[in-house]
Amino acid sequence: MVLLAAANALPVVLLLLAGWRYREEAISGASGRRRTVLVPAFIACATNHAVLVGFLIHGRLIQSGSVVSADLDRLYPVAPMLGAGLMGAVLGLFGRGASRWLVVAAGLLVALLWYLAVMAASP
Repeated sequence: MVLLAAANALPVVLLLLAGWRYREEAISGASGRRRTVLVPAFIACATNHAVLVGFLIHGRLIQSGSVVSADLDRLYPVAPMLGAGLMGAVLGLFGRGASRWLVVAAGLLVALLWYLAVMAASP
């Protein structure tokens, strides 16, 4: 669980870099359609990552005994979050330049981290 929490720094860095590159590409004149599709991909990856961090913190609290034991698979929307990470990666392909690849990498990484977190939390 601790290794998964440490691995969550990479999607944050990727999303911050994607946002920075997106701003530079928007100034240089990227098409409106590409920007319109890339923004939901960025939001899906960021929201997905925030829920994943909550999932990991909750799991860590259960492991330490601070919180009553609960079935995390039923408390958190695991399958939709895994799908949202993959959807963010697919929508990120419609972006332009470096921000496209950063959002795709963040989406795939968050989906992989969801899979690993669920495998670690399942009995």
